[in-house]
Amino acid sequence: MTVEPAGRKPGLPAPWQDRRLLTIVLLSLCLGVLIAWGAGGLLSSHRPAALPAPAAALPAPQEKAGEVIVPEHSAWRDALTIAPVTADFVSGVRTLPAAVESDPSEVVNVLPPLGGRVLEVAVRLGDTVTAGQVLVRIESGDMAQARADAAKAAAQLDLARHALTRANGLAQIGGGAARDTESARNDLAQAQAEYDRTQARLRTLGAMKVDGRGLTIIAPISGVITQLATAPGSYINDTTQSLMTIDQTRHVLVTALAAEDDLAYVAAGDEVRITLPAYPDEVRHGTVQSVDAVTQPDTRRTRVRIELDNPGGRLRAGMFASVSIDTPPRPRIMVPDSALLMNNDATTVFVETRPYVFTRRTIQTGQDRDGRTEVLSGLSAGERVVVRGGVLLGD
Repeated sequence: MTVEPAGRKPGLPAPWQDRRLLTIVLLSLCLGVLIAWGAGGLLSSHRPAALPAPAAALPAPQEKAGEVIVPEHSAWRDALTIAPVTADFVSGVRTLPAAVESDPSEVVNVLPPLGGRVLEVAVRLGDTVTAGQVLVRIESGDMAQARADAAKAAAQLDLARHALTRANGLAQIGGGAARDTESARNDLAQAQAEYDRTQARLRTLGAMKVDGRGLTIIAPISGVITQLATAPGSYINDTTQSLMTIDQTRHVLVTALAAEDDLAYVAAGDEVRITLPAYPDEVRHGTVQSVDAVTQPDTRRTRVRIELDNPGGRLRAGMFASVSIDTPPRPRIMVPDSALLMNNDATTVFVETRPYVFTRRTIQTGQDRDGRTEVLSGLSAGERVVVRGGVLLGD
């Protein structure tokens, strides 16, 4: 029995089957070569051009002997903007530190007219009171004595009136001497004067509506209780010590402190602008009320007072404020804010001494207005400074 090898088709001689397999392999290899060649040509037609070699690094600024030098052909030159310094006529602004104070003409310290013990305090700190409102009730032995004197004077006045009436009656019927009538009339006048004195004393004490030993103290003005220095049960021995303070708060004073070189620009009647940290978006306008005639020896400052209306009581004593005073136009060295660079705690600029050779210079600045800053010292008109890109030179 004949056995055929596995994988060989029956009916064909073995040499023919091997030759057919070889032909298939050769055709496959040729087809692969043709595909590879075509793909290679296609890729070569779309291959990007070779990139040029990296350019050499552009020269950076060099620092030498305190100068910063930007080499020729350096791209850093294109990043710098250099402009001459100009002197422009600009109106100045003097800004003075200030604080809000109560207007002394609208503040009343409530004093006790007599000594005694406090029975009641009818108000609290911060309360709003009206004129005539009860503030404090005091029990006072002195008050009792004042009332006794008033009662005695009233009795003496009544007795003197009856004595004069009787003397006049006797004189009409011829039973009395003329000098008796004159004496009675004189006694009545003295009794009336004593009665008026005691009643005035009671009115001064503010106790006309209270009986016995009580003394009622009422508000002399309308306003706000800004200080309170007594409590129920306390004793009053010093009648010069204020019990409380009432502030009307309708107006306030803004007191600014002017240095000696500011005094030439401020006088009574000048218009000023006032800003407060409490209301940063609000600008108030006021008029200088007075400038002190004496400079404070400890601070070398002079007080400048501006009166302001205070609707709603929004301005409170003790608030910080700033007062701005306009000064006449004069030539001022001005540079753009972009030219200023901070170097530690100093403000500096880069000044061009030769073409693209710079030195860092410290300057003293003044007012800042509309993106430009006044230079008080360190620069002169005509000098050229870096106004853009200076931070690159400082790195």
